[in-house]
Amino acid sequence: MQGRSHPYACYRQKLPCLPALKALATFDEVLYLTAGPIHRLRSNSAFTHVVHSRYISKEDLSAYLAHPQHVRVLHNYLPIWEDILVVDYIADQVPNTLAPPPGSAAKLTLLKVKENVSDEAKTEIMEVIKETSPGTDQITVGENFSPVRANGFSIASVAYFKDLGEMETHKEFDKEKVGELMIPLLLSSWCLLLPHKKSQVS
Repeated sequence: MQGRSHPYACYRQKLPCLPALKALATFDEVLYLTAGPIHRLRSNSAFTHVVHSRYISKEDLSAYLAHPQHVRVLHNYLPIWEDILVVDYIADQVPNTLAPPPGSAAKLTLLKVKENVSDEAKTEIMEVIKETSPGTDQITVGENFSPVRANGFSIASVAYFKDLGEMETHKEFDKEKVGELMIPLLLSSWCLLLPHKKSQVS
């Protein structure tokens, strides 16, 4: 999930929001959850924060969404967010480390593909994304299965790096290979720095 905080929301309203979101990591259904401000945004959108979480199944995701505490957090803090975008996808592989170490940098990339693109073409796009990180087990990619909340984004990828320096050396995927399949200028990617302390993971 990514969100854009409302410009008229005061600091006192925003301050408790991230701790409340991170506390959701204690749910039995949640394998991993982190939330924080965006370090750098490479798109023309104005999103300010990211929440990234992992679940073992769609059923666990549904249970998390319906949990009373999650519903309460949404009720309390949705008014401070001007816009929210949510993408859910089944990862193509299971990372060896579900909870990246403190100090890691995370890069999330969202893509919009053209209408009537075949499943084979979408698979080709995802393979091109993975080609940029050979040998790493900390990049996942998949097709979004919650289109109603995704503002048209249909493919997502999350990559974790040891630190910002490692992320800076990571090359972008070759858009020339699959550019004709995507809507131009609708590539959104950003960096999220994990705090240098342990995140709560159930």
